[in-house]
Amino acid sequence: MRCVDDLDTGDLLNRLRSTLLLILLAVTAGNLVHARVFSRWKGRSDVVGNLTRLGGTVAYEANIELNGGAGRLTVVGFDDALDTVASQIRRIMNLPERAMTSGNSSVHIMEGAATTHRLVLLRFALAGKALAIDIEQTNADFLASRTPPSKHRFKALPPFPGSTPKFFAENADTELQIAVNTTFAPAEAVRQFYDQELRAKGWTASLSDAQGNTTSLPLYHRRAELCCVFVAPSESTGIQQITLLHKALGNTTK
Repeated sequence: MRCVDDLDTGDLLNRLRSTLLLILLAVTAGNLVHARVFSRWKGRSDVVGNLTRLGGTVAYEANIELNGGAGRLTVVGFDDALDTVASQIRRIMNLPERAMTSGNSSVHIMEGAATTHRLVLLRFALAGKALAIDIEQTNADFLASRTPPSKHRFKALPPFPGSTPKFFAENADTELQIAVNTTFAPAEAVRQFYDQELRAKGWTASLSDAQGNTTSLPLYHRRAELCCVFVAPSESTGIQQITLLHKALGNTTK
């Protein structure tokens, strides 16, 4: 078995970047339903089974903690366009037409007798590709995870000064942590803060433009660690949402 230092760095970053961005999209999109529940209805419990029967392939799955509540995250990929897949998913799971939508994504909440599912459907610019992300929790864990953290729990980086914690997810087995915080500060100020913090602690930007500047979704690496910082406007005017992701590379096969 090759250790991390023996791997081709470019190949490793390319493979892990795709996986980490999928997780980032899944949890960030799923986090939208913490602010307000748009709709709630009875759904069939075998969500992942139904998705794979429709032609989906499981790309990633992990047990995670969300704001103190346990859950199971599964990412299912489709080769068909989302417009085609979505209608089939709604039919087989008896979902209504209306759901929370944001650009190329939609979020559905399905409450059963014992479990609650967040189902996030994502469309990508690459034609013919779609993702379905299922976050399954017991009803008690779902209710627990709707309460924001009382303090910052992300360990790899300090919180942006004055920011408010809104969401925290962790997979201890794969050493993955994701935090979502909010701030009234400008997005560029947040990006500069974390760029300076990361570089001062020995991190290197893996994604940059032709001038060497970090992109709007920068990925940093340091020895056997990856870190991602994503800043975007929230639904509330004047508030920026900061999403931080950290992954240790020792368990890349999980």
